[in-house]
Amino acid sequence: MFSEAKVTQIYCMVDDFCKESAEVQKKNIWLKTRIISIRTNPTE
Repeated sequence: MFSEAKVTQIYCMVDDFCKESAEVQKKNIWLKTRIISIRTNPTE
């Protein structure tokens, strides 16, 4: 059985990972959108 402290530690690690992952995904989406916009509108 896991102790409550261990479960809390694992939860915090997963939460931190999800926050970082969401930021990376947001940056990747912005970058892809920017690249598409530059390709479709070369006058920028």
